[in-house]
Amino acid sequence: MFSEFLKQPKTLFDRMTADAVRMGQHRPFIHALVELDITELRKGLRIERREGIRQTSLTAVIVSALSRAIGQKPEIQRMRDVFGRFRVPTQVDVFFPLEYEDDGEFHLVPLIIRNAHEIKPHTIDRKLRDVAENGPKPSSSAQRFFLHLPWFIKKWFYKIWLGIPRIRKAYFGTVYVSSIINYSADRRTWGVPIPLHSMGIFIGTTSKRTVTCTSGVESRDMIQITVSVDHRVQNGGDMGRFVHRLKHLLEVQIPSEFNVNNG
Repeated sequence: MFSEFLKQPKTLFDRMTADAVRMGQHRPFIHALVELDITELRKGLRIERREGIRQTSLTAVIVSALSRAIGQKPEIQRMRDVFGRFRVPTQVDVFFPLEYEDDGEFHLVPLIIRNAHEIKPHTIDRKLRDVAENGPKPSSSAQRFFLHLPWFIKKWFYKIWLGIPRIRKAYFGTVYVSSIINYSADRRTWGVPIPLHSMGIFIGTTSKRTVTCTSGVESRDMIQITVSVDHRVQNGGDMGRFVHRLKHLLEVQIPSEFNVNNG
């Protein structure tokens, strides 16, 4: 009677994801669904490709912009310690689940991009491509043993680790970022993450949108982004100021850097 079903083994990352959702689902997150104009940003990327400068992905540039926006005011990623006190990491370490292909099967693997606010988009792009092409580093026996423990045991370890900022940063980074930008079907799509972190960002799809401007009606390239923060440590005003910084970076500052670099 079970011949209609195929057996599929649960990977270590599947177990890690399930643990993260269990820990994150009880956090009082608030969410902001944002749409930003990346028309000029895409023009800059096309110039780089056309002139043979480099092949930086749009995902890497957006991750860089998100990290820089956080780095300008790192309080947006502050966390609570085990005593309920606030701690603010001064570095931006991005926890990024990345998909790679192995013999026709797709798997997810966690990647932590250290000091993402200080490194260039093409450096982030190399890190993303390396994992996507070569797969994850082999897991240790200690990791495999821990992830196979019963949940009621793992839960207490997670609570201790997440309550110690130094350990939390070392193993989970300071901010969660996920993306489905590569699966865009020219439809506006947002996602709502459930991260272990006090701040999570979901990069949705790109789409065309007709807007009215001084010169008439234009078709613009837009990106959908969801910003989620733990309401125990952040509020709507903090989110709004972060989005304002991100908007300036994506729509003004980074496109101008392309113009300068390509003279």
